[in-house]
Amino acid sequence: MLISYQPSHDPYKTALAHHQKKEYTEAKSLYLKAIERQPQKAEAWVNLASVCDALGEGEDALTYVEKALKLNPRVRDGYFNKGAILRRLQRWEEAIKAFQISLAHSPQDHDAYYYMGQCYFSLSRFDLALEAYKKASNIRPTLASIYAAGKCYQHLSLLEAAILCFKECVKIKSDDRAAQFDLAFCYTKIENYPELQTLVSELQSVNNLTLDQQHTLFFAKQELSWWSEGADEALNLVLAIERQRLDNPQLSLNPWTAITLPLSLRSRYIFSQRFSASTEKKYCNWKNSHVVPLIRPKRLRIGYLSMDFRVHPMAFLIQSVFKLHDRARVELFAYSYGRNDNSEARRVIEQSVDHFVDIEKDDVITAAKKITADGIDILIDLAGFTTGSRFAILALRPAPLQVNYLGYCLSTGSQSIDYFLGDKTIIQEEEEIHYSEKIAYLPHTFITINHEEKICSQLAGTRADWGLAHGAFVYGCFNAIYKIEPAVFTAWMEILKAVPNSVLWLLSKHDIIAANLRQEAVKRGVEPNRLIFSAYKPREEHLARHQHMDLFLDTWQVNAVTTTCDAVYAGVPVLTLAGDYPLSRAGKSIMQAAGSPILTQQFIAKDREDYRQKAIHFGLHRQEFALLKKEFQEKLPQSPLLDMPAKVKAMEAAYEKMWALHQQGLPPQSFSVEDIY
Repeated sequence: MLISYQPSHDPYKTALAHHQKKEYTEAKSLYLKAIERQPQKAEAWVNLASVCDALGEGEDALTYVEKALKLNPRVRDGYFNKGAILRRLQRWEEAIKAFQISLAHSPQDHDAYYYMGQCYFSLSRFDLALEAYKKASNIRPTLASIYAAGKCYQHLSLLEAAILCFKECVKIKSDDRAAQFDLAFCYTKIENYPELQTLVSELQSVNNLTLDQQHTLFFAKQELSWWSEGADEALNLVLAIERQRLDNPQLSLNPWTAITLPLSLRSRYIFSQRFSASTEKKYCNWKNSHVVPLIRPKRLRIGYLSMDFRVHPMAFLIQSVFKLHDRARVELFAYSYGRNDNSEARRVIEQSVDHFVDIEKDDVITAAKKITADGIDILIDLAGFTTGSRFAILALRPAPLQVNYLGYCLSTGSQSIDYFLGDKTIIQEEEEIHYSEKIAYLPHTFITINHEEKICSQLAGTRADWGLAHGAFVYGCFNAIYKIEPAVFTAWMEILKAVPNSVLWLLSKHDIIAANLRQEAVKRGVEPNRLIFSAYKPREEHLARHQHMDLFLDTWQVNAVTTTCDAVYAGVPVLTLAGDYPLSRAGKSIMQAAGSPILTQQFIAKDREDYRQKAIHFGLHRQEFALLKKEFQEKLPQSPLLDMPAKVKAMEAAYEKMWALHQQGLPPQSFSVEDIY
């Protein structure tokens, strides 16, 4: 804030005039002259601090405002300006204290509450940020404070409340794009697809959307399976991105939702670098120091960090790892910042580790301090840039070695992550240049699986229970709907037309999605009733119903991962097509490890036409396929995919190699675990 006076020939008053006009350089020079005359004038020091802050001279600004407060602790706007300076210096905890003192002097200061909310938000203390934004709005409701409250509700998973805030923003400002796109996110999360489709329809007619907004709109349409007629929207969007020049630092995309676009690995790497750099810059003032104990523990301290230790695909994949870690070699910590759903999946993980630490309520700095205090040697991040992740914890560098694994199969582009735990199928050696992490190559596949999960066939019911005809050949894909792109759907329809008495079995969260896909089937000459839709079901029932599926058809741009593992584990072969980037090769990685090479290669297509022909051949030659499927089921139990004890030993070998290099003072380096054995 600026202490306002009328200009005159007095250097202080002339400085104020320049300050009001935002002529900061001139104002700074005049304030310094005024202070030479009156060094005890606290107001001059406050305003000098303000212009230095505006000029980006934060440390000087802080020195000046502290000088003012030493001269007069109650100088007008002294503590407010100190808080504002500290906020821009990203010293949020100190800024909050300054704003609290300012509010004790001026309890009706809207701006102090608002900026204090921003500090709490930066610390991921969304509950306290919300409280501050509410107080700001009670004093003077503004578009900014209402929107900020909505973002807090969104992060707290109180989505109905978030929707009310964002709707209020749109009511105040009809073209508030940020609020509209946050509404789209909330509608998707609560599965309000009619409202989402209405909003997407409105946004499609807007001409001035940024590339990032166009990309978000594209992703929302993928969630709805609502595709534009005759247009390859994904390709057109990629071409538009390339026309904008990737070397433009202002061009950014969310790396996670960008997985549905056919971008090059180089482009993905660039966007990941920008995404991670913005977070790392935000927390660059928090310096961590890793205390080396005088006596090293005999066991490596390994921490796994995730929001998904609950009913979630990640939990199903990782459970066995925790159970099988050799406690003579590893002391195991699990850090959970997701909600506790009190599920069996949560309970199993809690009981499978040495230390389960719930950091859901902690701000990111507090969480990082806890990890450091626990003396973690290697921290394994299971989320990457997936929605809801707290990458900021990794950016604070709470452990000397940090690893990107399983949840995000691409590079984070981060200087805070040392290694990527992968395999030689999802990452080919020539692609390492597009990874900031060094690669630790696991044998066979990077995927882990719950190898002892029980499948109760009695929960499967009958084919009729799922709407499947008794004699039909059932192609299925239980992958997330957003991964179904128009090209793969067209291939599926061609397969159905070529194979009499065949159906396609899909999962759908809403009738509107089923209706959109059935409409797309009709456009491609397929009767809509040949698409069978089922709802999502509890884990046990979901696994059991696979016995009614003949062949799982993988998606192309983004392969199924957990759903491929589910199908394979239930004895259903997966027909996959290996693409040109890691997420399009996950299916190949899994299938290669699911049995003998000669057998499993029959389910890995060379190209799109080979994929189509294989699927048709299997459907037309049912006896031959039945024998092939039987052989697949017989060899699966002895496959590398289900040999989880060997997989966990390989992971531990990788961790020990990483740690050995670190202890030798060497930088991270790529290596193959098979070379260690």
